[in-house]
Amino acid sequence: MALSTPPSPISTLPADILWVIFEINARSIASESDQALTHSIRASQVCHSWRKVILSSTSLWARLINFSNPVVQKEAGRTEILRRSGSAPLWIMGRLRTEESYRGFFSVLDTHWERIEILDVDLWEGYSQNHYQLWRPLFRPAPALRVIKLPVANYQPPSRYAPPLFGNHAPQLTVYHLTGIIEGVSLRPKGSWIPQVRHIRLSKPLGLSDVLDTLQRATLLESLIIDTITVKYPQSLNIIVIPPSIILPHLKDLRISDCSDEIWFPILKSLAPFPLNSFHFKAANSSLTDDLNQTTSEIACENILKFIQVLRERNRTTHVLRIIFNSLHGVTHFRISLEDSSNLEPVYFSVNLNGFPRLSGLLMANLATHSLLSSVQHMHLYLDNDAPDLRASFAHLLSALTSLASLRSTDNILEFLLEYCDSRCLPKLHTLILPVLRPRRSWPVGWEGRYSDGLVMAFLRHRNKVGLPLSVLDLSEATLRMDMSQLEEIPGLTVR
Repeated sequence: MALSTPPSPISTLPADILWVIFEINARSIASESDQALTHSIRASQVCHSWRKVILSSTSLWARLINFSNPVVQKEAGRTEILRRSGSAPLWIMGRLRTEESYRGFFSVLDTHWERIEILDVDLWEGYSQNHYQLWRPLFRPAPALRVIKLPVANYQPPSRYAPPLFGNHAPQLTVYHLTGIIEGVSLRPKGSWIPQVRHIRLSKPLGLSDVLDTLQRATLLESLIIDTITVKYPQSLNIIVIPPSIILPHLKDLRISDCSDEIWFPILKSLAPFPLNSFHFKAANSSLTDDLNQTTSEIACENILKFIQVLRERNRTTHVLRIIFNSLHGVTHFRISLEDSSNLEPVYFSVNLNGFPRLSGLLMANLATHSLLSSVQHMHLYLDNDAPDLRASFAHLLSALTSLASLRSTDNILEFLLEYCDSRCLPKLHTLILPVLRPRRSWPVGWEGRYSDGLVMAFLRHRNKVGLPLSVLDLSEATLRMDMSQLEEIPGLTVR
């Protein structure tokens, strides 16, 4: 009697369930790599029933046009995939790095623009064929377009004539990350589709008026990125009307980085604070002498703090704090970030000030009196070359960390704590993690005389003396070992 092999459970699934599995698989892989097409082709070769389901799914093939995949780069492979996609909405993705992939991309853009749903392509900045004729589909109506992420790298001065993007018709568009200029045509977001956009990135060569105009109309924004915008013609700022308050009630994520202070200052001032999930602000001042004046710094600090405050109101649990504070070649660098990943929606902020000592000092002073830091239990702290004028402000900031239990840092922060902070600073600190120990031969002048047994021993003895002993010293990552016999004098200390 012949034995029959029972069918595998997956072979008993109906075709519509298999179709859902194959589409989910392609969609999840497509968001991370260029292998969705490869995996789908392999799945179609498993058996006749799978092949039938996959070949009949036009929407699946429509989501597999990733120009990072060699099959899509070739005209024959690309043509076959487009044939199998029928008339389904297209997802065009991937990295363009070869002349062949560029030619194929522009061909697809021109021929199938009206049915493109997602356009998320990374262009090589060195590519020179940016002229208007290749990019003209962007100015045709886009009835299916939902997401566009496309950096155009030709930053030439814009012309006076700028045809409307998407023919002023993109009823499905929710994600707009389109930056650059096409042969003098600035890609300014000025269409009737702006009020429906949920996620937007505004970058050069846009100006302040473009940003303010967009923000006043994009009232449904959930995430906003503004970066690399500078002022080319300062006199033009005199004629721009700064709105007193721009209200974005749905905004959850705000990122402003690498913009000149003529840009970020009025934007921060105009935006009304709403409960955010994240706030990232990065500003750099290349001049060593042209710092913000006192009044401007105070207003800037107030407007940074208003966004940090709404984060505090949303979250009152344990935080992880990271601080970098140094001065290099006369430029003060102060960066502070705070995050909490214990919630389903992580809450965090990051402020990075490079070359703004007055604003850095004000921010430290205000954070020191802010309840935001009172619940911080874990901190990563890096202090290389401290800025002399801001030592007191930084020490005051550290004194606000009354709940800090664990500190990860380099050994030179111990000198700062000993020399500039109150003797009872960090009253709940019980764990010190030192991934780096400086060899004695590289100690700065004066350390040998003041800390004959080393900074670590000096700090441990100080904590015992003031009644705040440490319980854990973690040296597991340190490449340089200290004299462990010395540590035996510290009662109750666990060394890892």
